[in-house]
Amino acid sequence: MKQLLLSTLALAMLSTAVAQCTADYDFQGQPFGVSPDPVLGESFEVAYLGAAYYDEIHIIVPTNATDVDPTLPSLPIDSVLLTSVNFVLNGVPFTSDQMGLTIQCNNNGDSPNSCTFFGGQQYCASLSGTPTVAGVFQMSIVVTGYVNLLGTPIAYPISFDQYVYTVVDPSSVAKVDAL
Repeated sequence: MKQLLLSTLALAMLSTAVAQCTADYDFQGQPFGVSPDPVLGESFEVAYLGAAYYDEIHIIVPTNATDVDPTLPSLPIDSVLLTSVNFVLNGVPFTSDQMGLTIQCNNNGDSPNSCTFFGGQQYCASLSGTPTVAGVFQMSIVVTGYVNLLGTPIAYPISFDQYVYTVVDPSSVAKVDAL
């Protein structure tokens, strides 16, 4: 029985680790958006130290730079490259690899680089793995947007820093519950 339970758990963890997201979030007609959106009260799922984790980031890429920031010049957005997801705990930076997490992008086959997303389209990326560091992290989603200026792509890095990512250590919770 114990062997069957362990095999089932391993299979569930493997299927979670290779799951690919589906770009199907309802942005309700907005020209640009990212979900989860903290402004709307959305957040990433709470993770547990040493346990399989999975969540999704949904992105609708704007067609024009002014959709993101009205002070930017009115230039068409060619594409956006999801560069990284970074974490900071008490001033110490962590990469997703250091956190035990991987990012898997789904651009519907629109580009050979799965993390390249084109203007006017919706895409997603999954965040999965087994967290190795506990804490309440400031989390940033870092992208590079490309606009066309007279036929020349111009890179514009953008960091979305308003996220919080929480990894709970179950052994700490058990100690608190025992008190």
